[in-house]
Amino acid sequence: MATNQYFESNYSATTADQVLVEELIIEAIQIHGRDLYYLPRDLNNFDSFFGEDQISSFNNAVPLEFYMENVQSWQDDGSFLSKFGMEIRDSATFAVSQKRFTEEITSEYPNITRPREGDILVLPIEIDNRKRAMEITFVRNEEIFYQIGKLYIWTVTVKNFEFSGEIFNTGIPRIDDYNSYALSTVISLEPGIGVFLPGETVSQITGFGGYVLSFNNTENQLVITNISGELDMTLPIIGVSTSRVIVELNSSTGNDVMMNDNDYIEKKTVTEGLISFSESNPFSEQ
Repeated sequence: MATNQYFESNYSATTADQVLVEELIIEAIQIHGRDLYYLPRDLNNFDSFFGEDQISSFNNAVPLEFYMENVQSWQDDGSFLSKFGMEIRDSATFAVSQKRFTEEITSEYPNITRPREGDILVLPIEIDNRKRAMEITFVRNEEIFYQIGKLYIWTVTVKNFEFSGEIFNTGIPRIDDYNSYALSTVISLEPGIGVFLPGETVSQITGFGGYVLSFNNTENQLVITNISGELDMTLPIIGVSTSRVIVELNSSTGNDVMMNDNDYIEKKTVTEGLISFSESNPFSEQ
């Protein structure tokens, strides 16, 4: 018994046939897929013992087409109320062409040869009135198993991105707005020469340090996050290209009300009766 000699097998397929299949797959993804932003994660202070970086950042966003395999809905547990508030546990599976990934990502960032766990995908539009960012958790390269002798796609499993103080400095305002989630401190400074740039490290000689979210040179206000150590009001804040004397420490900010799901639920509770707090509700707080 043998395969049909009039059709090329996995072992005898020509490069031209493989290129044809690959181009058809790319065309199908571009027709039926969605444009997403691919954000590589930059590790600024990786701890090899714990295997984590508490101050990682996203400094680039590259548009690339992906095909969502589970097109009917998000997978996993979805959105639900827990004792910690609103939790969103959505997941999905995307397919991306290996050739297109190499053309758009690897050509610009040679060390990124495939989609990486920990990088994130951002949808360019809001879904369910929320900004959607999905963190890559697993990458499989052997889907469509060696069709005529070659692999053509990466299959990327993602989960809902849980913000934990990462710094966004992509130059795209809609994405960089994630910085408003971060706990941050606003410091008024004296006028001076030079500016603080988003993403750079600021410090004091006592060991205080943090990362710049923004700096208003007109009002001389510095917003920093990922703070370590204790701020000394008598010492200047030192950056890469400038040093400024502190005038006033403003109160900390963070967890923007407009982006806070728990505040949204509370508002809905009052105006639309989303949750019943009546005596007849066994879960009521009344």
